[in-house]
Formats: sequence, structure tokens, C-alpha cells
Amino acid sequence: MLELVTKYLSKMGLTGTEVFRKSEAEQLMNEHVIGIYKGRVSLREDKEFTAKEIAEKLSFIDDEWTRKFDEAWEKEFGE
Repeated sequence: MLELVTKYLSKMGLTGTEVFRKSEAEQLMNEHVIGIYKGRVSLREDKEFTAKEIAEKLSFIDDEWTRKFDEAWEKEFGE
């Protein structure tokens, strides 16, 4: 997961310590989540988010999407 967090921080051009209001964090996540999942992210917490927290959430979405895709692929085409 750390590798994915680093990947997303790099994609966002951030170090991980930057702080964003909730609306800014949602906008930043939605800019990057479209390539992973056709939808919108709504953050439950009403707080400021660091870039690292945003990258962790993006990596979790990436992990979950990949896992579910792999499970569906195995179910459909597995032996």
C-alpha cells in the first residue's frame, strides 16, 4: 500500500504534508479517482486532510477496485 500512496503523491505533485479543506480534498480525489472508478468520492469526515491522507484513500480505492476486478475475472474465466 505504501507504494500506491507514493504513486498517488507523485501523480498529485505533492509531498504528503500539504493540508486541504474537505471540499478541496474531495475535488483533488475526484480528479484522480475517475481513472480508477467512474463515480464521485464523498468524504465522511468534516476536517482538513493532508495530501498523504488523500493519497492513502486513493490507494485504498485502487486496491479495492483491483481486488474486485480480479475476483470477477476469476469467477468468469478461472478454472
